[in-house]
Amino acid sequence: VVAAAVLALAAVLSGIAFTATRPPLHERQFEAGLQHAHKGQYREALPYFNEVLQGDPTNPAALSARAHVLQEIGSADATNYDLAIKDYILAAQQAPDGRNNAGQGYCWNRTPAGKSENAVACYEAAIKAGFGTAAVYNNLGYSYIRSDRPQDAKKALDRALELDPNLQAAYHNRAFLAYSQAMPKGSKLNAKDEKKEVYRLLRSGIEDAQKAIALRSGSAELHFDAACLCALAMRVDPTWESAAV
Repeated sequence: VVAAAVLALAAVLSGIAFTATRPPLHERQFEAGLQHAHKGQYREALPYFNEVLQGDPTNPAALSARAHVLQEIGSADATNYDLAIKDYILAAQQAPDGRNNAGQGYCWNRTPAGKSENAVACYEAAIKAGFGTAAVYNNLGYSYIRSDRPQDAKKALDRALELDPNLQAAYHNRAFLAYSQAMPKGSKLNAKDEKKEVYRLLRSGIEDAQKAIALRSGSAELHFDAACLCALAMRVDPTWESAAV
């Protein structure tokens, strides 16, 4: 009986010790949310981050994590992008981080209004804060295109490809930039324009599109943009027809 009582007491004490060293609930909720997010289970992760933020509304890590989750599920409901932007802004106010600026920029481009100038400001802030990845420069270039700043777009996309020569999106965006610059002059192109800048621009755009396709098969949009480039080049050199088709 004494031995049994001692064993029982030991079990109780060990339980108390386990409870005392167990991480607080909000930390466990946060970790559970992260585990779901890492597996791509964004909808399952969202309630965990919501619970963390109910107890600590200004937790920068939870705000940033929830913003990322909302960003990932945004395509199903565009209002999630607006919610993500609010979280990214709050997170940046609590703990400045270039990743929050970059996430905010992505969401600005994806909102129904598509506020590219806001996205530009966010990506520029991310780079200034030291978060200048190839993806950030690519997204900045895309935002410059939408903001009608072709020279800035070219510089940003060139930088993206310096950092990552295998970034398909940057080749595609640079190809589209070439097309958008050549298109206004397209109706006037003819065989006499072979040595003109506009034709060199088209050829560089086609080269970028071909590099993008070579990296991976690419989207329908990529193949369509490549076809449009070749169709314009056909006005100068008809041999581009087979590539366009």
